[in-house]
Order: sequence, then C-alpha cells, then structure tokens
Amino acid sequence: MQKQVWRRGAAVALVLLALGGRGAAQGAQDHPGQYSQADIDAGTRVYSSNCATCHGPNGDQVSGTDLRRGQFRRASSDEDLARIIANGIPGTGMPPIALQAPEINGVIAFIRAGFDPAARPVKIGNAARGQAVFEWKVA
Repeated sequence: MQKQVWRRGAAVALVLLALGGRGAAQGAQDHPGQYSQADIDAGTRVYSSNCATCHGPNGDQVSGTDLRRGQFRRASSDEDLARIIANGIPGTGMPPIALQAPEINGVIAFIRAGFDPAARPVKIGNAARGQAVFEWKVA
C-alpha cells in the first residue's frame, strides 16, 4: 500500500512539474502530436525568416501575445495556430503566410519548445490518462 501511494504521489508530482514549467495557458492546450528535434530546428529557421520581424525574436512584440510563453489571444490549440499562420487574422497586422504544412508544423514545434532550438523533442502525452493519474484513479 505504501509503495502504491508513493508511485501515485510521484506521478502527480511529475504532472505538476510538467505543467508548471510551461505556464497555465500552454499546459491546458490541446496538442495533436509529437514534435521531433528536426521539427523544432526547421521551425527555428522558418520563424526567423517569416515571423520574427513582427513577433520579435522572443515572440513577445505583439500586444497581448507571448508566443514563447504560450499566451495567445485567438488560439487554444495547435490547429488554431496552424489556421492563423496559414490564413492570417483579418483586420489585424497578421497576414496569411504561404507556408507548406511541414513548415507550419515546424513553427508550432518551435513555439511549443519555448523558442529554444536546443530543447528536447516535445512529446505529447494522453490527457485522459494524465487526469486519471492526477485523480489517483490509476493503479
């Protein structure tokens, strides 16, 4: 029994640690897949040449948006980010960007890696399983 309680406590600590390092807004978002180091590297290059002029090298030059910290005004998922990158936001300074799907995926990977090209690949877990572990419903 004591071993089981320790395992659950360790699992809860890991979940909280993972969410705490990413900020509440980003931790609550929906992610469709996993991002490799190649995705992050490609995203670094695409962001630098297509996005940094307006968003800045740290992603914080647009009021109300901090890409590095996962704070977005109009996005709550990776699909939303992809749509905004591809289509822009009418009536704002965000134009549509003509990128291929892998390039968009790379930019999102770079954003999710916290603008750190040396970041380890981003691995996305199972939200339902994480919630069950957090609620101690998993043995």
